[in-house]
Parts: sequence; C-alpha cells; structure tokens
Amino acid sequence: MRVPDLSPLLLSIALLAAWLPATLAMAPMPAAAAEKVADSNTTSINGIRSLLHNGKPEVARIKAYNLLKTGHVDDRERRSLLRIIAVAEEMQTSLHEYSDADQAIAAWQNLLKEFVSPDDAAGIRWKICWLYWKKGDREGASRAAEELLKENPSSDQAREAHMLLARINIGNGKLHAARKNLMKYMLDSSSDSDQAQGLAWMGVVDFMEQRPDTAMQNMIKAINLAPGFVSSDVTLLSTYVQLLYANHNPDVFQRQADRFFSLYLDQPQAMLIRLLHANVLAEQGRTKEAQQSYERLSEVAPETSVGMKAFMRKLMLQNTGVNDLQSLKPVLASLQKLAVENQISDIEDEAMLDQARLWTRLAGQVDKAEEKALDLYTQVSVGTFAEYAALARKEGYGLFVRHLDATLQKQAWLESIVLWRRYAQLREPPQALQGNELKAQRNMLLGVAGAMRRLMDFDAAEEILAALYKDTSSSVESDRVMLERAELWQDRHDPDGYARIMRWLDTHNFTLYRPEMLIIAAGIQLQNGQPSQASQTIRQVAEQDIAPEMRTAYWRTRAEIAEALGQWHPAAAAWASHIALLGGKVPADTLLRRADSLYMAGEFAEAGSIYSNLPGEMHDNRWQFRMAVCEVRTGQWTQAEERLTGLTQNPDAAEYATRARLLLADREAINLMEKY
Repeated sequence: MRVPDLSPLLLSIALLAAWLPATLAMAPMPAAAAEKVADSNTTSINGIRSLLHNGKPEVARIKAYNLLKTGHVDDRERRSLLRIIAVAEEMQTSLHEYSDADQAIAAWQNLLKEFVSPDDAAGIRWKICWLYWKKGDREGASRAAEELLKENPSSDQAREAHMLLARINIGNGKLHAARKNLMKYMLDSSSDSDQAQGLAWMGVVDFMEQRPDTAMQNMIKAINLAPGFVSSDVTLLSTYVQLLYANHNPDVFQRQADRFFSLYLDQPQAMLIRLLHANVLAEQGRTKEAQQSYERLSEVAPETSVGMKAFMRKLMLQNTGVNDLQSLKPVLASLQKLAVENQISDIEDEAMLDQARLWTRLAGQVDKAEEKALDLYTQVSVGTFAEYAALARKEGYGLFVRHLDATLQKQAWLESIVLWRRYAQLREPPQALQGNELKAQRNMLLGVAGAMRRLMDFDAAEEILAALYKDTSSSVESDRVMLERAELWQDRHDPDGYARIMRWLDTHNFTLYRPEMLIIAAGIQLQNGQPSQASQTIRQVAEQDIAPEMRTAYWRTRAEIAEALGQWHPAAAAWASHIALLGGKVPADTLLRRADSLYMAGEFAEAGSIYSNLPGEMHDNRWQFRMAVCEVRTGQWTQAEERLTGLTQNPDAAEYATRARLLLADREAINLMEKY
C-alpha cells in the first residue's frame, strides 16, 4: 500500500502555529479588559501630571515615555503624553536658561505632528518660536514665526509672532521690516498694555532711524498707557535713557539712569549709560566726577567703543583751556592714533572731531591751523555717523564763515575763492539762520561774489548774486546785492548794463544806493564810448551822498571821464582826490595817470615831481621823454639833454627818438638865435 505524502499538511500546520499567536495578539481586547486598561492609563497620566506640578519634570518625562512604549494608549492619551513630555522638556531647559532647548523644541514639534486642533497648533507653534528666541537662535525663531503667520494668520499667537519678528528685525537692523511688524501688532491690539508694548518698540525703531523727537513721543505714550512697562526690558529702558540724554533733560535722565543701574547694572547696555552719565556730569561742570567716571570706563573696557570714547573725552576734559601747541601735541597724537586704528567707525569720527576742535583753538597761533581744522570737519561731515556729521557741519560752518570773512577782509581774493571751493561741504548752514547769523551768511556770500568778480569769474559770481538777490528780495539787503551786480556788469563790460541799472532805479526810487548806482552807470557809459553822457550822469551825484567805500570809485570815474573829454585840469584834480582817499597804498599806475593829466594840463613842475618818484620798472621810453619835457619846461636843460640824447641813441625808442631829435633841434635853434 502506498504511503501518502504528509509534507504539505505538516507545512500548513506549521504556518497555522506561527500565525495563531499573532492573530490572537491583534484581536480586539474584550470590552471589560479595554475599560480596565483605559482606567489604568488615565490614572497613570494623572499621576504623571502630578509629578510635573510637584516640580519633577525629569521623572514625569521618563514615565510618559515608558507609558507610550506600551502601545496601550489611544490618540487622546498619546497627545496628552506628548504634551507632558514637551512641557517637561521645557521645564528642564528653563533651569539651564534655555541653552539646551533643542529637545524641548523637538518635543513640541512631535506634538504638532499629531492631529491637533488649529487653536492648539497655533499655541504649539508659538511655544516653538519662544523657545528658539530664549535659546538665542534668532534665525530659528524667525522661521518658526513666519510658519505660524502662514499656518495660523488669524490666531492670537500671530499677533505675538509679529512682535517677536519686530524685535528680531530690530536686532538685525532691518528697521523697515520691524516697523511693518509693529504696525500689524498694534492693529490687532486692544489692551493698553499691548498698545504700550507696540509704541515702546516703535520708539526704538524711530531712535535707530535718527528720529529722536518721534521716538520720545512714542515712549511717553507707552509710559502713559502702562507705567513701568518700559522698565521691564533692558533695550526699552536703555533707549529711553538715551532719548532723555538727547533731549537735554538732565534731571529726568539722572532718575532713569539710576533706575537702569538698579535693574540692569550687569547688562552690556550699562556701559553706554554710564558714559552718558559722565557726559551729563561734565556738562553740569562737575569736572572732577566726570573725569573719574571717564577714567573708570576707559580702564574697565579699554578696547571697547565706550572705553575709547571715555578715554577721548577724559583727554579733552583734562585739556580744557589749554591753548599752546606744545601742550596739545600729545593729545593730538593720541587722537590721531585712535582715528587711524579705528577707521570707518564712530571712534574715528569722534577722534577727528576732537582734533578739529583743538586746531580751531590754535587758530591765529599756528600757521594753517584753520585749514587743518576745516579739513577734519569736512571729513567728518560726509561720514556715515549722523550725530558726528551734524556736529561737524555745525562747528565747521562756524569756523568756515569766520575764516573766510577774515580772508575777505584782507582782500586776499584768490585765497578766499580757494577756501570757498575747497570746503564746499561746509558752505551751507546746518539749520535755518536768523538775525545776525543770517546777516553774516549773506555778507559772506556777497564777499565771495565780489572776490569772484575781481578775479573775472563772472559766471560764478552772477550765479551767487542772482540767488542772493532772490533770497533777499523782501528786504533792504537786496539793494546792496543789486549794487554788487551792477559792479559785475561794469567789470564784465556788459553793453546793456547802463539800461539795466536805470530800469532798476526807476522801480526803486527810494533806494539808499542811488548815488553809487549812478557812479557805476556813468562808468558803463564811458566804456560804451559815451563820455559826454557819462559826465551828465555823474553830475547828478554829490560826494557827500556817497558811501565812504564808493568815494574812490567816484573820483576815479570822474578822472577817467575828464581824460576822455580832454579836460586835463579837472582830470588831475579828480586823480588827486582819488589818491587822497587811498591813503598810503597808492598803485604806481594811478600816480602815473595823475602825472600824465598834469603833463597834458601843462603843470610840468608837479608832473615831473611825480614822474621822478615812480618805480624804476616804469622808466620806459615814454617816461624818459615826458620827464625830459618836464625838465626842459622847468629849466633843467642839462638833465633833459642827457635824457633826450639817450633816446636818440636807443634803437627801440621809435617815435620817442624822433621827438627827442626834434626837441634837441628846437633847443639848438633857440641857442643859435640867442647867440646871433
């Protein structure tokens, strides 16, 4: 009998034996057993929560992990356990000042992966943002906040995310983005405390954007809404103290600085507040206390920005009133060293500003001290640090005006224009001027235009005068500007200058400068070949009506008109009056013109006296001949014969050699007639 093959049967039995236990394990637990497990889990979870409440997060975390590993938990219980683990991790990392917050962040992220409600998800995402922030991971906090805004834009936590992003952007210098975040935060805020928080941080943004007035307004609004809130954050309080300093409110500054020191003395911002406190002491004249404060700061942190500023300010305070170069040389050297070692920084700008102040102090004692100071002021004025640039423009402008005015007073026209063009950045006043300051600025511009006119830079002078005339059109100063414009037209030989002057006089009947304008008009007529009309114009002017500075021009114009008309005696008299007003500084060519007028008038003795005193470089052939004629006419024939003979023998004498021969021949004929 054939034995059957049992291999398939045995295989089926083996497979069944392997499958049955697994199937039994996966089979639904009987209802009673399931209820028993659920009750047990609830009891365990409540016990774990009690551990958290009793300050035992590590034990709670371990028990929660162990319960999760059993697998006998439903979705609700799983979420509860994951939340307990996240809270426990957060409690643990808070004990270490959030330096090891990664596990807590991961725990909250694990909970977020569960099917949680939108409100719960927003809260979890905010927890993640906050943990990144507390850890100091600004980039991670920013990413988490952006995710929260994307996934839960309408949640309460979205508003807090805007505030967090604003603070991150402030720290990164992204002030425009920070302002947008704060605007959105305040738009959704209803409570006074939330509004105060938004306004306070908006004040920080305004302060960083160099708008201290607006920043102070926002800070005051925040303080009024929530007194004490600004003191709750080191950045807010330090900004408020700096604003009080910038607004020159020393009493309130002192109180708030003391409050800052009581709360945040160990914070990095305390160094800056101590520096400002020392500045206030110096401004109040408490020099010794200020020096001590500066010295302590410079010793405690010599390599920091605050330490170096304290060192410079101590130097300047110690050398107050020192005005000699030898004593200030070490100070200048120290400041120069700091500037070189800290280029493109506010340290460099402050060091250069202090050097400029010292060179200004040495003005008048050291050669080119003003130019050295102005060079330094110019460098700082175009720098990137607004506070120092503003100081440099203000102080530099004042020195520039004084130095340029002194140069103009010396009639150093070329040097004046060099200064004007070299320090173009300092020409404009730092703020609107009034009173004497405005008058000084206009006088400076008028002087510069006059210097340009004398150097024949007529277009540049015209540009300045046109702008100045427009600026002064509503005041009597415009008449003085028009007088300078008229002088420019005369010097430039504008053919229509006379007509323009007369049109202006027709519309300004009561101008105090009518006599002076008529003198210039007569000069332009003379240039245009109209001496008779020029004579009629100048006859309308009486000397006593003319300003002293224009009387020399008056007599010069009268002399030139008389010369053009061949009226030599009046010309000589006018030149005499002109020369008398010049004092001891009479140009040689002016003396020559008076001598020529006297010569043509037949006043040979007086003419010869002037000719004989002219400098040697003017003794040309014309001078030799006229001097000889004067000598002949005054009976000094011996000297005259010698000069005339010399002219006849000079191959370059040309017509004067011929005239000399004729004069010698005439004299010889007279001698022959007397002899025979």
